[in-house]
Amino acid sequence: MTPIVRSLLETDLYKFTMWQALLHGHPNTHTEYEFVCRNATAFPLAELKGELEEQLDHLCSMSFADDELAYLRTLRFMKSDFVDFLTVFRFQRKFIDVSTDGDTLLVHAAGPQVHVMGFEIFVLYIINELYFRRFDLDAAMREGRHRLGLKVEAVKAFGKLPRRKHPFEFSDFGVRRRFSGAWHDEVVQRLAQDVPEYFKGTSNVYLAKKLGIVPIGTMAHEYFYQSWNCSPKPRLGAKNVEVPGGMHAVMCAVEPTVHLH
Repeated sequence: MTPIVRSLLETDLYKFTMWQALLHGHPNTHTEYEFVCRNATAFPLAELKGELEEQLDHLCSMSFADDELAYLRTLRFMKSDFVDFLTVFRFQRKFIDVSTDGDTLLVHAAGPQVHVMGFEIFVLYIINELYFRRFDLDAAMREGRHRLGLKVEAVKAFGKLPRRKHPFEFSDFGVRRRFSGAWHDEVVQRLAQDVPEYFKGTSNVYLAKKLGIVPIGTMAHEYFYQSWNCSPKPRLGAKNVEVPGGMHAVMCAVEPTVHLH
């Protein structure tokens, strides 16, 4: 097996900021997450079950390295006690289950939110990379490099136009939907080298550390949902709330359900 997850830092920055806030404010919340694929696939995702379980076994064997913890301490919004928590943190395999229903791949994580919320991004990009490994990788990379080159040239051409009141800047938030870890590395490095005046950083904390660029992110609607769920019942107003991005949230004081997407 070739491991897909290279570091526990290789997730979105906002997972760390939300994780810290939930550890401080709601450490006893129990949560459930389910994987939901919203696209048609070329083959049944159920075929990935065995490989996914191997990758999750690997993920649950990992811990934060000392240099990774030291890096997190350099981020001014990371509190010392949260980083101390991460020194002993490991994902628990018992909190995540993989099964199938016909051709459908089922992934269900349940447990204390501070122990299961981190599974989200890893599960999504593990499944993505396992899926794309079954296709012609060389052809895909050639096409990807061609398209990336066109986009870089388009950004450079835009930079030659008269300056505008509001500057054009962008960041990378592609980790959960990436083709592969190697391709993500290549894209972010290319953007940082070729258009640094426009490219301002990445949500991938591992790549931010590796490349010496700014980690980008604040919070996701996951955190707003958690805040609603932990509010006094009279303020909820409804038992079910449809939130943006295809996430369906069941309002429950003890066991909210959040769908990975």
